[in-house]
Amino acid sequence: MVVNFALDTNGRPDDCTGQNGWVRSGQAKYSLQGSLRLACTALLLGLSACGGVGAASAPAPAISQTPTSGLLLLDPADVMVDGQILDLATGKRIDLPRSARGKILDKRDDTWSVSRATRELIREDGAERVDIFAWPSLALNASFKLATETRPDEEARLHSLRMSHDGKYLAAREFARSSSRKDRVLIFNRQGVILLAGPYQDPKTGGGGYEWLPEGQLIYFDNGNLKVHDLTLGQSSAVAVQYPVEVNAGKEGLAVSPDGRNVAISKLMPVRTRKGEVRVVRSLFRVGIGGGAAAVVAHPSQERIDDLIEMVMMDLSWSADGQWLAFAARVGDDRYGSGLGVGGCPYAYAVPAAATVPAQIDGIRDREKAIRSPAAGAGRQPVISCGSLRWF
Repeated sequence: MVVNFALDTNGRPDDCTGQNGWVRSGQAKYSLQGSLRLACTALLLGLSACGGVGAASAPAPAISQTPTSGLLLLDPADVMVDGQILDLATGKRIDLPRSARGKILDKRDDTWSVSRATRELIREDGAERVDIFAWPSLALNASFKLATETRPDEEARLHSLRMSHDGKYLAAREFARSSSRKDRVLIFNRQGVILLAGPYQDPKTGGGGYEWLPEGQLIYFDNGNLKVHDLTLGQSSAVAVQYPVEVNAGKEGLAVSPDGRNVAISKLMPVRTRKGEVRVVRSLFRVGIGGGAAAVVAHPSQERIDDLIEMVMMDLSWSADGQWLAFAARVGDDRYGSGLGVGGCPYAYAVPAAATVPAQIDGIRDREKAIRSPAAGAGRQPVISCGSLRWF
């Protein structure tokens, strides 16, 4: 299906509410152009239960090692650095500049993200000041203060900044630390003016990740359900996903493949141990953008499930060639060392995005799954990140 659109809209003084709770900001004027292409062929993959976790019978692709090239944005363990770009081929690390606020307060409040399509880096200083840098020159392309619609007593914070593929719009997740503890997605122009606001969600039961699609739509979670929002039409459409087992809503992770045809999703799912006890663990799925059956890409091993595990997957990121899915993972404290690196930060992992047999994550023992980079006189060392992990 192809839908072409072009729109130039003048906002009205009173907010205009669209479908599914999305609200257009009062004084905004914006223009969006592009086309929406939905791949209607779902990934129909034969799945069978194995210890309560879906497993596929087809053989995995022959991939002998984790990636050795590409750039990663990291949140390093070094308390004096807020962000680094790591070259996986050479091991070279480039420290990213701290904000003026970070320097003055000597705090690690800066958060970084990448815009692969426009080759830019985005920094937010913890007080809604955003700076956009060109890569690799680190020339300053834009600097502005993001608007806010929350009261000071709500202690709202913006995080998870994402640039649209055409570089015209910036999305951020707003988390209001009020009694309701709700969050929503806001969409800004490159001057920091709010254009659209998504519906409020309770992060315990419905919040989740979001990403831009290549053609300018936003794919996001709404109360545990995957949806695509067309900014020009003001409409959201549901993406029907069938998971192989019952999953729980809340705190879903999400990453879109470079071609926009597939989505990686992390969700909590209840599984049974060998003793019949139910554990809730985080697992990684893959599904086509048109919906359908979700394939299991990675999950804790059965042994690890038996040994009480809390698997935390942070910052899903798809490699530029579409071959790998990266995430930082912490797999509960146990006799194997908990999968933590220097300063308590977890290792970064990479699993084949198209594998038909799920990768079983055990933590520090997963040497073949940990992303590695050269280190002086020490071979290739596992990559460690304190949270941020975006594939450039």
